[in-house]
Amino acid sequence: PPCVADGAARSDTAPEMSVRARLEEICRMAYQTNIDKMIALLSDTLSIDADQLSADTLLLGNLPEFDSMAIVSILMQIEENFGIEIADDELTGEVFESVTTLTEFVEVQQAATAI
Repeated sequence: PPCVADGAARSDTAPEMSVRARLEEICRMAYQTNIDKMIALLSDTLSIDADQLSADTLLLGNLPEFDSMAIVSILMQIEENFGIEIADDELTGEVFESVTTLTEFVEVQQAATAI
């Protein structure tokens, strides 16, 4: 859907569509903010340039810096920076597949914490 900020999604006859469009835009912005935070966290923890990372960057098996010791440090930083607690039984290799999968895992944990 179009961004509400440019007025394209506004409609006087269907205000619920405008609300939905706004919510979708807020969700996209929040997701991008979390991706950016995750890239910064990974960059700092792994001591690599943030420009080398994107949402699509593969982590496990792709970055030599991403080893078991790094994972422990990353998890501690995630818990601190995102305000969540991560149980060991919730972690799988799939979580660490990419920046996107790691960020989505964190967002699910945040949502579960909020409930």
